[in-house]
Amino acid sequence: MENLKVFFTRRPERLLGRCGMLFLMAFFVMNLSSCNDDFIEDDGGEVIPPEDIVIPPVYMLLDGPYKSGVTLTQNEDSSYTIETTNGDPWATAGLFKEDVPEECNVLEFEYQTEMGMSNLELFFADAKNGIDATHSMSAGTVPASTEWASFSVRLKKYRQEFDWGKVKDFLRLDFGDQPNNIIQMRNIRLRMMNDEEKQAEEDENNEALNKEKYEQGIKDYLNKEYDCHVTDVVVGESTISIQGNYTGEGTFFLGEIPPFVDMFKVEKVENKTPLSNGSFNVQLDRYVTIGDYKYDRLLSKWAIYKEGASKDEIVSHARYANVDKIHVKQSVEAIPLKSKKGLGGLINHGFLASDLDDLGIASATINIPISHFMHLSQQEGDIPHTYGGRTYYFNEGYMKSSFDAVLEQTSKRGISVAGILLVPPTGDAGTLLKHPDFNGIAPYTMPNMTTIESTNCYAAALDFLAERYSDPNMRIAHWIIHNEVDGGSHWTNMGDKPIATFMDTYLRSMRMCYNIAHQYDQHSEVFISFSHGWNIAAGGGWYKVRDMLDFMNQFSESEGDFFWSLACHSYPAQLGNPCTWR
Repeated sequence: MENLKVFFTRRPERLLGRCGMLFLMAFFVMNLSSCNDDFIEDDGGEVIPPEDIVIPPVYMLLDGPYKSGVTLTQNEDSSYTIETTNGDPWATAGLFKEDVPEECNVLEFEYQTEMGMSNLELFFADAKNGIDATHSMSAGTVPASTEWASFSVRLKKYRQEFDWGKVKDFLRLDFGDQPNNIIQMRNIRLRMMNDEEKQAEEDENNEALNKEKYEQGIKDYLNKEYDCHVTDVVVGESTISIQGNYTGEGTFFLGEIPPFVDMFKVEKVENKTPLSNGSFNVQLDRYVTIGDYKYDRLLSKWAIYKEGASKDEIVSHARYANVDKIHVKQSVEAIPLKSKKGLGGLINHGFLASDLDDLGIASATINIPISHFMHLSQQEGDIPHTYGGRTYYFNEGYMKSSFDAVLEQTSKRGISVAGILLVPPTGDAGTLLKHPDFNGIAPYTMPNMTTIESTNCYAAALDFLAERYSDPNMRIAHWIIHNEVDGGSHWTNMGDKPIATFMDTYLRSMRMCYNIAHQYDQHSEVFISFSHGWNIAAGGGWYKVRDMLDFMNQFSESEGDFFWSLACHSYPAQLGNPCTWR
């Protein structure tokens, strides 16, 4: 032991020297190993940074386990001829034999088709759950092309969200909704993003952050408990009365928020009424001139603001008109619901009267596609309707055939009919009513309520319909606002929006219809239209119905309750299986 002590005390420099050399050698090896993690040498000995590493594409064949509505032929050159045989054609690619590299997140293929594809949908199926409607996306329209053309779509978001691309996962491709379409397709592959696609991905991520910030602003507004309150809004024949109270230091005013003003973006409120006492009862004209329009303040909501140098601060929840204090233009009797038996989608046909007698239904629905019969300029057979200082035109022949004839039969039998308000983005009215962020694919658009021009047009349609069909002889008792709004990505579309953002806009449409209709029919209710997905979204990019109902309740509690109801489609969870209890 003493010898060991002598060795360590007398020769420290030798020990340190040897240890230091070993440490330097280990450090060199570790750094060399680390460098190999970040760089790869090519055959010429040059070092390649990670961003320059090229990963080969993963090619796919349409030889998967399932297909429907298509006839598939693989040609000698490995391309495919796809003949669609119905309105819902789709096929699956083969199962992955190994994990797809995470960098391969662009689907690309070459194609030819004279008809194009109205909406290419992709379903990200996995080995465990198979094809799941909630694991899907819309890739958009594939343009017609008689020459070989390329189509690509980025999948990074969906690959991450659905954890897709593992062994035995596969892709389902839905080829639009057109039967008798002949599509040539080849070189179906998953590849890396190019520089342009990387920039687009970055731009989308930045936009998503802005959406999240805007979304959070809506949620904060709904969840906040304010010390100031608008307590009542009374709409008379020519005046409107707003009551409330406020407290605090500073200069306060009553701000008007028309449907075409985004209260979550506005910096300085334009239409304001100064407040000088802690409680107030403000009397204003009901109709005001805004540009070329005679605007009806029945549609506005009202909030208390604290004036700021560069930005006004909202200090209360906004409040819509009191549902029991809207000026009545006429009164009609309620239609009592005699039973729970009903029928959806009434149309005019030769056996309608006998069908109604045989079925003995108590309720029904009828589709009202506004832009199919509304015009901005007069066409042959149109009748005029003036609203808000503008005249709009409605095709009388269309309405008599599609609506009047049906409603005359239902009214004779005391059947309660709900009109489903739909806005196809077609024609001059449909173009004006098309939401600025409409995706161009869905059959219907959320009404555009971002300008006074489009808002007045939508209000005019509602006013015309509510007045015409409050007639006891051809009555619409209730209004269903748009179609399956939990599937906004597929039906009532306003782009890809978070749920609170979507609901804020949707509630404006509901409130406009409700307030206008109640002038003519005080028993009328507005219905929110849902599919069959409650706790689970019914499709990819869809909302959960229960979450939407929570927002309905929050908005109603914050901005004044009104008579709204549910119009849910009671389909089974699996559309092909009628056993709803399974």
